[in-house]
Amino acid sequence: MKFVDTNLGQRVKIAISGEVGTIIGQCVYLYEAPSVYVEYKAADGSASSSWFSPEQLEIQTTEDDTADAEKAEERSGPFVAGNVHNGDVSFTVHVDAVDIEDLNLSGG
Repeated sequence: MKFVDTNLGQRVKIAISGEVGTIIGQCVYLYEAPSVYVEYKAADGSASSSWFSPEQLEIQTTEDDTADAEKAEERSGPFVAGNVHNGDVSFTVHVDAVDIEDLNLSGG
């Protein structure tokens, strides 16, 4: 399994269109390539978001962007998130990390 080499909050440019946005999600699959979810302003001026492969994105590095990405990483911590589609129903699953010491595994 290969993890995505990008950070939440990082600014990126969509290589094919030149549109610039912010990474707001990442997904790693067992049998598929990783994906990065980017929120950006589309060429027509509308707000948009979409999943991209990391190869489709160019990292935009400025000191402010690096600081923003570090802050987002500190806030987010490890988690699992994704969209689940079941017919006409779509919802998001988000499970925050759990400290193993907080779990009661003894059953009592």
